[in-house]
Amino acid sequence: MHPLLKPAETASPRIAIVDGSAGLRRLLASMVRQHFRTAAIEDIDPFSQTMRGAGFAFGTRGDAVILGGVGTEREARDALKRLRSRVDCPPIIMLVADALMPLRTSLMAEGAFDVLRKDAISLVRLNSGIERAMRAESDNDGKPITHIAPLPATCGKFHFVFDGERTALEIDGYRFLSTLSATPLAHVFFAESIASEQRVVIKVLTSFALHDVQDTGWLDEVTTRLQPLRGKGAVAHLDSGIAATYPYAVMEFLTHGDLRRRMKTPMDLPAKMDIIDRILVALSALHEVSVVHGDLKPESIFFRGDGSATLIDFNISVVSGRSIRCSAKGDVLGTPTYMSPEQGAGHAVDSRSDLYSAGIIFF
Repeated sequence: MHPLLKPAETASPRIAIVDGSAGLRRLLASMVRQHFRTAAIEDIDPFSQTMRGAGFAFGTRGDAVILGGVGTEREARDALKRLRSRVDCPPIIMLVADALMPLRTSLMAEGAFDVLRKDAISLVRLNSGIERAMRAESDNDGKPITHIAPLPATCGKFHFVFDGERTALEIDGYRFLSTLSATPLAHVFFAESIASEQRVVIKVLTSFALHDVQDTGWLDEVTTRLQPLRGKGAVAHLDSGIAATYPYAVMEFLTHGDLRRRMKTPMDLPAKMDIIDRILVALSALHEVSVVHGDLKPESIFFRGDGSATLIDFNISVVSGRSIRCSAKGDVLGTPTYMSPEQGAGHAVDSRSDLYSAGIIFF
């Protein structure tokens, strides 16, 4: 398993992100800033009418170029030749179609620092690549970088049925073990790291359209705010990324079950009060970073070995003061049995909405 990257507090790399999809550029920028919080990102649409033709030297004065929009072998080789002809060109991380992955070694020999699959991008792998590129460039005194060994490319296959069609996704670094749940919002899998065999949970968000800029906006704000919790009150996120057109998150595997299972066993009042107290402690940590869970219910509350309550299922969470709606249809999202009146009415929510849901659980 890739080591969990800690946020780089001091590094402020200059990164150029080049791709024809505004939604993908925004999501890639979000992934970079979750690790490099003060990164300066140049957002470049290669098909923009403001570009000055094929010779335009985009992104050649930063610390790295994330080069997408590469669909054919000729496009890949031409782009590398054009960019690497400049003595000040930074390391290039290429995002290519699956059909081009067999050319990975030769593309790196021609100047790509690393080559990743465009439809299987991992936050950890992307940012570790940027870190390695920055170190290599520094060690090489700005000279062209050659013969840098990349991380191995290993993807596991995950199958599920969505909208009546069987879909196969490949997720970088993990192999499928079993399906835990499937809803219109998400599919949840039990998996393990290919490298370390550590057991994890992977949630694929099937309700979000990757290339819709409005739909990907939540990922930037909410996940960035959750990151400082690092498992305190909220489930620890180990990685995230893109599988085909679906965002996904890799989370720790919580072994002590959820609240729904505990509720099936008779408890006295002190035991119930202890659980509610633990839930409120977890909510307090969440609300301190101004995030409203929005779907608090017994199935979204798990327990660690020390008895602490841990919140999961943040796929509809929002920053405090906003409404919880599906941007595509405007529908109110949540579980009707537990949601607050203001959430049900489509109004803005804050920490009190989660406290209402906690009260329903206590009742």
